[in-house]
Amino acid sequence: KKKKKKKKKKKKKKKKKKKKKKKKKKKKKKKKKKKKKKKKKKKKKKKKKKKKKKKKKKKKKKKKKKKKGGGGGRGVKLKKKKKITLGSLGTKLPLGRYTYFIMHLCNKFIVESLSPVKVISYVVLILFQLYSCSFQLSSALKCSPIFLNFTTTLKSAEKIFNTTQQSRAMSLFTGKRDNYNGVAVDLSQEPFEDFQQQLEKSLIEWKADNVRGVWFNVSLSQADVIPVLTKHGFRFHHASKDGSTLIMTKWLPEDQESRIPGYAHTMIGAGAVVLNEKNQVLVVKEFYRSRPQWKLPGGYVELSEDIGEAAKREVLEETNIRTEFHSLAAFRHTHKAAFGCSDIYFIVRLKPLTEDITNDDREIAESKWMDVDEFLNHPEVHENNRMFVRQCVENPTEISGFSSIHPVLKHPQFMYFPALKNNTTSS
Repeated sequence: KKKKKKKKKKKKKKKKKKKKKKKKKKKKKKKKKKKKKKKKKKKKKKKKKKKKKKKKKKKKKKKKKKKKGGGGGRGVKLKKKKKITLGSLGTKLPLGRYTYFIMHLCNKFIVESLSPVKVISYVVLILFQLYSCSFQLSSALKCSPIFLNFTTTLKSAEKIFNTTQQSRAMSLFTGKRDNYNGVAVDLSQEPFEDFQQQLEKSLIEWKADNVRGVWFNVSLSQADVIPVLTKHGFRFHHASKDGSTLIMTKWLPEDQESRIPGYAHTMIGAGAVVLNEKNQVLVVKEFYRSRPQWKLPGGYVELSEDIGEAAKREVLEETNIRTEFHSLAAFRHTHKAAFGCSDIYFIVRLKPLTEDITNDDREIAESKWMDVDEFLNHPEVHENNRMFVRQCVENPTEISGFSSIHPVLKHPQFMYFPALKNNTTSS
C-alpha cells in the first residue's frame, strides 16, 4: 500500500511539473508575441514620422521656389492669391458678385463632371434660389455663356426638377403607416423595376424616419421577390386565408427586441346541445374517427362568424335540423391542438324548430335523437360531452348574449352575460 501511495504521489508530482512547464512555455510564447507586436508598432510609427518629415521638406521647398520665382527672377515676394469660397464670401460681397460667383461655379461643375441626375439637381436648386434676386443677375448672365437665355433655362430646369422628384418618389416604397409607427407595403399596388435597389433605398429611408416594423404583402405572381426579402432579414409571418398572399415582416430597430405580434394562435369551435320536449338530445357519429363515438354536432367557427350562428350552421349542415339560439352553456380550453394551436370549444344550447333528420353523407355516418339518461350512461360517449349535457339538464345556468357596437373598432360585437334575459336576442 505504501508503495502504491508513493507511486501515486510521484505521478501527481510529474503531472504538476508538466503543467508548470506548459504554463511557462505559454507565457514565453505570449511574451514573444507581445514583443513582436511592439516592434511592429514602433516600425510603423517610425515610417509615419519619416513620411511626415518628407512631406514637410517638400512643402518647404515648394514655398522657397514660389518666393524665388516672382518678379523676373529678382527674388521679389508676391502676395498669394486668396481662394474664393462660399464660406469666405459670406454676406460681405454685394449680391451681384455673389450671384456671378455661383454661376461661375455652376459652369465649372457642369463642364468638369457631367453626372446627369446629381448635376441637374444641384443646378436646379441654385437656380431656384437665384430666381428671387433675378433683377441683379443681368451682369452675371452676360459673363456666363451657358445661361444667356435665363427664362428658357428656368422653365427646362423646373421640368427637370419635377421629373427628378417623381423618379425619387418612384424609387421608394410608400406603403401605409399604422398606429405603431410601422409600414405595410402591398406589392400588388406598388410598381417596381429593380426590386432589390428600391428595397435597399426604402429601408435606409425608413430607418432614418424611425419606422419600427415593416410588412410586405407578396402575391403568388410576385414570388420571385421572396429570396430578396429573406436576404435583407425579412421572415415569414403568415399567409392569407385563400393562400394567394404571403406576409413577410422585419423589425428595424437594432437596439430593441422585436414587438411584431405573432399570428393568430387559437382555434375556436362551437358545439350544440339540442334538447327537444321529449328530453332527448341530438347526437351524431362521424365517418373519420379511430373508434365509434356518439358526440354533439359542431365544428370550427368561420371567419367573422358569431358563436351562436356557428353552432346553428353546424347543426343544419350535419343533420338538416333548424334551430334557434337559447344560451351559452359552457366552454373548454385546451392547448397543442390542430396545427399546434390552442383550442377553445364553446357549448351552445339550441332549441329545435324541426325534428326530421337527414344526414350529411360527406361527414356524418349516423345521427339520431337519444334519451338524455341513455346518453349520460352510454359507453361510446366522451366524458367531456357527458359533462356538457349534464350541466345543461341539471344546472341550467343561462348565459345569454346581446349584440352591440364595439366602442373603439366600431364593428358589431356580441357580448355574453349570465342571467341577462331582458336583453337577449337570437344569435
